[in-house]
Amino acid sequence: MSQALIITGMHRSGTSFVAELFKSAGLHIGERLFPGDAGNPRGYFEDEDILALQRSMLAKACQADAVGWPDWGWTDAETLDEGTWANDEPAMRALAEQRKGPKIWGWKDPRTTLLLEQWLHVLPEARFLFIVREPWKVAASIQRLPAEIFRARPEIGARIWLFYNRRLLAFAKKHSERCVIMPMPWLANTPHSVLTHAITKLEVEGLRFDAARSREILDGRKQDAQSSDAEHERTFRLEYRDSVVLWQQLLAAAGGF
Repeated sequence: MSQALIITGMHRSGTSFVAELFKSAGLHIGERLFPGDAGNPRGYFEDEDILALQRSMLAKACQADAVGWPDWGWTDAETLDEGTWANDEPAMRALAEQRKGPKIWGWKDPRTTLLLEQWLHVLPEARFLFIVREPWKVAASIQRLPAEIFRARPEIGARIWLFYNRRLLAFAKKHSERCVIMPMPWLANTPHSVLTHAITKLEVEGLRFDAARSREILDGRKQDAQSSDAEHERTFRLEYRDSVVLWQQLLAAAGGF
């Protein structure tokens, strides 16, 4: 019997890094993966078929005339018409069935964060690994993306971070027996022990993390990362208190590693 492990979290939070780690440990995450680019040279590790379906689902659930970024399921209205997804379940089931061959399989896509209940209905035995990262770092990363809306409106990064992580945390609390929240600062400090703890808690068998390989992947990702800006963090903490409070709640819900 195959086991599904779904890796997700807010965009620019390190989900690609974690997916690369899990792929190296034996998780089958798809045959056709979305290629890397200037924004993510090592690759996104996203199944192209699942990515295409989720992009379509989120875009059509966004308010048509609202300003925002429908590809991520976010607009200024901050609402999703989930009723539009009723006809997508057959496609979701078909994609899942096509991927159930390997003993341990799954996928990574940040958009899944907004579709968690829908996927749990399709895959009731699935396990979920949620990657969370400091909101000030995510916001800074989003502002560097080559899209005018992110450069012109720096508050959008914080707003999308809240939109995603509020849903993530609510799902994790509701289904705590099948979810692990993994804060990126903890993973960056002690990757092997954090990864081992995660698969033990999720009761996922058959994955084997090599400590040296994990460190090699971490070092490779660090080369692509921007250095942290202490002044930016201080300013962010003052301006976006809701995000800071939610970050503390996520750390508390993650427990200890």
